Amino acid sequence: MIDLTKDSVLVRQLLPVADMIPLVLQKIVYHETHPDCSEVISKIPWPIVRVRDIPQ
Repeated sequence: MIDLTKDSVLVRQLLPVADMIPLVLQKIVYHETHPDCSEVISKIPWPIVRVRDIPQ
């Protein structure tokens, strides 16, 4: 299947979600039950990576 969405459009559409995920995890105190993830949770925004080579 061919994807016609440009990377820049996809990043722009997903940026609000990437900003929101760390904030949600902080609010539910995820880092207290998963201390090894505290560094990842603090990164705002999360990086948006498009993976193209996934078997269907």
